[in-house]
Amino acid sequence: MCLAAGIWAMYDIADHPQFLLKGWRHYHEKYRTDSDGSWRIAELRLTRLKPNFSEKEASR
Repeated sequence: MCLAAGIWAMYDIADHPQFLLKGWRHYHEKYRTDSDGSWRIAELRLTRLKPNFSEKEASR
Protein backbone atom coordinates (compact mmCIF):
# COMPACT_ATOMS: atom_id res chain seq x y z
CA MET A 1 0.00 0.00 0.00
CA CYS A 2 1.38 3.38 -1.03
CA LEU A 3 0.45 6.61 0.79
CA ALA A 4 0.32 10.22 -0.33
CA ALA A 5 -1.16 13.41 1.10
CA GLY A 6 -2.39 16.74 -0.23
CA ILE A 7 -3.96 19.97 0.93
CA TRP A 8 -6.34 21.60 -1.53
CA ALA A 9 -7.45 25.22 -1.16
CA MET A 10 -10.87 26.22 -2.44
CA TYR A 11 -13.50 28.96 -2.46
CA ASP A 12 -17.15 28.09 -2.91
CA ILE A 13 -20.67 29.49 -2.81
CA ALA A 14 -23.68 27.60 -1.43
CA ASP A 15 -26.83 29.31 -2.70
CA HIS A 16 -29.77 28.08 -0.61
CA PRO A 17 -33.31 29.55 -0.89
CA GLN A 18 -33.01 31.01 2.64
CA PHE A 19 -29.31 31.88 2.89
CA LEU A 20 -26.08 32.40 0.99
CA LEU A 21 -22.82 30.91 2.26
CA LYS A 22 -19.50 31.91 0.73
CA GLY A 23 -16.23 30.75 2.13
CA TRP A 24 -12.62 29.71 1.91
CA ARG A 25 -11.53 26.30 3.09
CA HIS A 26 -8.86 23.63 2.89
CA TYR A 27 -9.39 19.97 2.12
CA HIS A 28 -6.75 17.82 3.85
CA GLU A 29 -6.64 14.45 2.10
CA LYS A 30 -4.64 11.24 2.49
CA TYR A 31 -4.54 8.70 -0.32
CA ARG A 32 -3.71 5.00 -0.57
CA THR A 33 -3.52 2.47 -3.37
CA ASP A 34 -5.80 -0.56 -3.61
CA SER A 35 -4.59 -4.04 -4.50
CA ASP A 36 -5.32 -3.29 -8.18
CA GLY A 37 -3.14 -0.14 -8.05
CA SER A 38 -6.02 2.37 -8.08
CA TRP A 39 -5.64 5.45 -5.87
CA ARG A 40 -8.37 5.98 -3.26
CA ILE A 41 -9.04 8.69 -0.68
CA ALA A 42 -8.23 7.14 2.70
CA GLU A 43 -8.94 10.18 4.88
CA LEU A 44 -10.59 13.58 4.35
CA ARG A 45 -10.79 16.58 6.67
CA LEU A 46 -12.35 19.96 5.87
CA THR A 47 -11.11 23.16 7.52
CA ARG A 48 -13.17 26.32 7.11
CA LEU A 49 -10.96 29.40 7.08
CA LYS A 50 -13.34 32.30 6.54
CA PRO A 51 -17.06 31.54 6.19
CA ASN A 52 -19.31 34.42 5.13
CA PHE A 53 -22.98 33.67 5.93
CA SER A 54 -25.87 35.96 4.94
CA GLU A 55 -29.62 35.43 5.15
CA LYS A 56 -31.81 36.21 2.16
CA GLU A 57 -34.90 38.38 2.40
CA ALA A 58 -38.22 36.55 2.23
CA SER A 59 -39.99 36.70 -1.16
CA ARG A 60 -43.32 38.48 -1.26
